[in-house]
Amino acid sequence: MSSVLNAIATGRTFVFRGVSGILLLCWIVALLYTALLTFNTGFRIGFVNGLGVYLPRDAGAPTPPTQVTGQGRLDNSCPSSQDLLGEFVFRFREMPNHTDNYPLIHTILDTAIPNWDKVKRPSNRFTCNQNEYEDIMEQYQSLFSKISWRLISIVEAKDIDPKNIVIDSSFISSNFFQHAKLDPKTMLPTEIVYWINKERQAIINQEKENRLWDAFVRMGVLGAFGSLLFLIREYVASTGVKIRECVFRPILGIMLAMAVLVVDIMTHTVISTSGILEMRLEPLYILGLGAGLASEVAYSWVQERTRTAWSKAEESGKADGAALGKAEEKS
Repeated sequence: MSSVLNAIATGRTFVFRGVSGILLLCWIVALLYTALLTFNTGFRIGFVNGLGVYLPRDAGAPTPPTQVTGQGRLDNSCPSSQDLLGEFVFRFREMPNHTDNYPLIHTILDTAIPNWDKVKRPSNRFTCNQNEYEDIMEQYQSLFSKISWRLISIVEAKDIDPKNIVIDSSFISSNFFQHAKLDPKTMLPTEIVYWINKERQAIINQEKENRLWDAFVRMGVLGAFGSLLFLIREYVASTGVKIRECVFRPILGIMLAMAVLVVDIMTHTVISTSGILEMRLEPLYILGLGAGLASEVAYSWVQERTRTAWSKAEESGKADGAALGKAEEKS
């Protein structure tokens, strides 16, 4: 009887160790996959290929053209400026970094090519046949695309001061050179300089936000990595690893590592006047690893730092209230 019970106990131990090993292997595969994504490319939200997505353009910009291609021409007129820009918006509708530039394109053309929407009309006529209409459309789309790409390249070239950029032939496609009135003293208009600076700042802010998001993900990865180190060591040492530990200890490591980052951000906002996007996050990575290796210590650390930050926040609130009261008394 005892031999049977021993065999059952041995079998149960073997099964539990097998299940625990499988769970650990699953965690390892998931962790490696996530780590490859995080540390090689990062998780970028709404910001693809550098300048892939722009923020909304200046308030007060002209109303977008309403021309929609594909509906056919209603008469024999040559394309107007609204038709031309409407076609550009339609063609690049999946690329907002181009289509949102149309007010700027309009501004540059008004400066560089007087009556730009009429220079390609055949013999200055107001009517065009279908072939002429399509040819004019194609020429202008090439021109608009050249200007749009030039503006994007200026935004990328952060070392160049847009106030010193001249509207020259680099903005104009070759088939419009003969119509351009380029003056070496003609600088970019003020609204375009403002737009370029605004876009550059938006890109910087987006990079900082992505960096903060990446820090959260990386802290979670390091927390899970620390937990797996602990569990694998226990598993190899044959001291026994419970199935619930294999399931929940990595999750606990992830949550504690993220809690370490949140508490540090909270403390930073209390004791510093700089924004959270200005924080140095790299020193926290060792704490993220420690959160998984020593979960109990990390939990106590998070509790202590939370209480400290809470106390400082209360003291700061009382000091602000006292200062406000004195100011009201003086007034």
